[in-house]
Amino acid sequence: MSIQTAMQLMAARAQLRRVPLILEYELTHLCNLRCSYCDRHTPQPGELTEAQIFQVLEEFHALGTRYVSLDGGEPLAHPAFDAIVAWLDERGMRIHVNSNGSLVRRHLDALRRVRLLKISLDGPPSAHDEMRGDGAFERARRGIFAAREAGIAVELRCVIGAHNHRQVDALLDLIESWKLGLGIMFQPARSSLFSGAEGSQPWLLQRSDVARALQRIEARKRAGSPVANRWGSLRHFRSFPRDTELPCAAGWIKATLDPSGNLYHCGMIARVPDPRRNVIQVGARAAFAALVPEGCGQCWCARAVEGNQAWGGKLISLLRPPPSAATEH
Repeated sequence: MSIQTAMQLMAARAQLRRVPLILEYELTHLCNLRCSYCDRHTPQPGELTEAQIFQVLEEFHALGTRYVSLDGGEPLAHPAFDAIVAWLDERGMRIHVNSNGSLVRRHLDALRRVRLLKISLDGPPSAHDEMRGDGAFERARRGIFAAREAGIAVELRCVIGAHNHRQVDALLDLIESWKLGLGIMFQPARSSLFSGAEGSQPWLLQRSDVARALQRIEARKRAGSPVANRWGSLRHFRSFPRDTELPCAAGWIKATLDPSGNLYHCGMIARVPDPRRNVIQVGARAAFAALVPEGCGQCWCARAVEGNQAWGGKLISLLRPPPSAATEH
């Protein structure tokens, strides 16, 4: 981190000046898979052109953005993915990419430029394919192995839902058997942002089932298995899905950009596009200025939880908590 970036971070933490140090950019909502718990399969109307993408990224870079997370849909399905990664890397940006892993082998040269490639893995082949389609596990596995062979840093992600909550041990055993030095982040499945009534989706678990799965994840972490969650997120998940307030960096140093140029302070909130926050209509500076930083009690993305705990100086959250009993519904 440069001195300038550190000073911007300190100013934002003191609530003196907001700066978009971190941009989470949903490059496209197009995806080559149709995972049951995901609502992003087809392009969003009015997705930015390649020229607009570079214009917007230039504006954010000028505002101080130094960390970019490329998301989707499937960001590797975007035709300009390689060029975008190269552009960001040439300007010294730190790049993370979220992927289903199936297209990794087509983009190895570009992915060598990223700091971290995050690949979703729902479980052993049966559980993974149940959610993502036949053959999805094998395509992801090949992508994981190809990335590691190319020297690319990889972190696995698993969303715990009805399809895989009993597969935690099998998944961790499988990852350990690969001997690739991989860690895996776990987090509970949430309701869709864009479809269906809150709590009605079939992949959601009863609270007691979530608690038992998370208890098993904690036990495996204590035993030395490659659970990548810090204790802070695992401690926080014990209260899922009850409202649990956290310090929140959203809108202070972070923003989420959707494929059509709409900017939000957080990517996990219900979305209502507003022309005052559209980067094409008003520019990145004005769109970020129009954001209202506000927290909520429903932050369940593992890395977001841990980042917010760090933002708020919650050092106690880093400590390993005592074992807990699974909570009954």
